[in-house]
Amino acid sequence: MELSANPVATLPLEPGLWRADPYLERYTVPPCGSIVFELLAGDQITVTDPEGAQPGELIAFSTDGRCAPASLCDTSPQEAAGFQKILASNEPSARQVAAGLKRRGTSPNDARAIPLFGSDTPPGLAQHYIARDDILCVVCAPGSAMAVDAQFPPTSLTVHVNRNSDKEFHEPALPE
Repeated sequence: MELSANPVATLPLEPGLWRADPYLERYTVPPCGSIVFELLAGDQITVTDPEGAQPGELIAFSTDGRCAPASLCDTSPQEAAGFQKILASNEPSARQVAAGLKRRGTSPNDARAIPLFGSDTPPGLAQHYIARDDILCVVCAPGSAMAVDAQFPPTSLTVHVNRNSDKEFHEPALPE
């Protein structure tokens, strides 16, 4: 093999970096925790249980602070017991979520939840919803510390929000 004295410039096969989709957001709901974020009418939300067997709750509040599960689906809501338990825990993340609700004039006492997943959910199961109105959304992964002899610790949930691309793009507020 003969070596060339003149170096040859290489050209990238794919110039630049792939641009991330500005209309796609990804959030992680911590085990035994919750997050709060805003959805606009037409935004799509996908909640995934990556490890399986993690119950979840999806709670929607209207812009005037009332519970509004019908803004996401026609499923009959249930008592938001897991969400109330998380708020009562007084953990730092629970205080942050409670402060976010209070700042928006929303009372968590009237919350009704759309149930997500259950203790028999297989890994990777996802549920999809489209916001019918502008809402404040809470996703929580309720649970409690695992017993030493148990096999199912509380795990995180993953939330993907696809913003409606028909609307003017603006930088979304960070979740709480």
